Amino acid sequence: MSFWKSPIDGKEITGSEKDSFISVFRIIPDETTALACFKDAVISTYIQKNGKESDCYNITWKLTNGEFKKREVNQKIKAFDDDPRVQDRALNMLKRLFVLCALKPAHAGIPTESDFNVFKLKTFGVKIKQWSSEREGKIYEGNYVGEIHSPINFVCEEGKIQEPVRTIESSPSSSTNKNKPSELDIELGLEDIPF
Repeated sequence: MSFWKSPIDGKEITGSEKDSFISVFRIIPDETTALACFKDAVISTYIQKNGKESDCYNITWKLTNGEFKKREVNQKIKAFDDDPRVQDRALNMLKRLFVLCALKPAHAGIPTESDFNVFKLKTFGVKIKQWSSEREGKIYEGNYVGEIHSPINFVCEEGKIQEPVRTIESSPSSSTNKNKPSELDIELGLEDIPF
């Protein structure tokens, strides 16, 4: 095989602009629904509303259809949060994975990363949410998975782009402690964005 053959499809490498440059990264519109493959789940950390660091399950979904096919979107399941409402919602989302696959957890203990292997490569319907936040004069935007559904008869639709959240001034705490949510983030409800 020639060095100048594509590892993707075996075709001759062209060197064209289209094939050489990275396409523009676009935010997935809010409320977009798509089919997605469960790629993996890892235990990671995040900062709770109370400023404490906590573990969570960080799930990576790979979209399998539509304009955003092959894009990956994350979902944080905050099953260890100190806020009982956040923890209850997270535990229900975690259990929903099992229910949608007609599975039962293998044990009554805290799920480990390997307990998620039963979901790998399974397809679900997901609803993608859009988030934005202003910090130190810059706008940050992204996406996260907000809902999971059965893929059977799931309707895929593109949502609508939301305008980024802009503030008049950044909160002083946003520049002094990058891990702790600022007062403004808490006021706007942005500290609990699952990204």
